[in-house]
Amino acid sequence: METNLYNAKTEELIWAAQSETYDPSSITDFLKGYVKSNYERMQKDGLIGENAQ
Repeated sequence: METNLYNAKTEELIWAAQSETYDPSSITDFLKGYVKSNYERMQKDGLIGENAQ
């Protein structure tokens, strides 16, 4: 899967991530993991949280 984050005013791509997918037994569990993974990556990249620019 690919996740892209755009600036709403300029439509400029400001962040992107790619991940591998799998066949989950539960879509709810899959989505929780997917959101958590993207959130942690955005923190690491300084987009959100304590390191945000």
